[in-house]
Amino acid sequence: MDKELTDAETERIDHIQDLTHKFIASLVPDEERRQEMLDSDYDLDAIDAVLQTVWEHIKDRVMCTEREFYPYRDSDER
Repeated sequence: MDKELTDAETERIDHIQDLTHKFIASLVPDEERRQEMLDSDYDLDAIDAVLQTVWEHIKDRVMCTEREFYPYRDSDER
């Protein structure tokens, strides 16, 4: 498998990371702190944790692979 992500995969990653960042921020009850979170850099560890949890709960209900849901490349793939 090619090590480089396709444009479509990169767009998918950007899209779901942005949605997840906004979702996490939307859970903050204080409007000022919520906006601070929205304006901050992505917390990729938090985003990955949320997306892993979502995948675990939908994987048997959707007709897509894990890589279609959240594209990635393993570091050992060549």
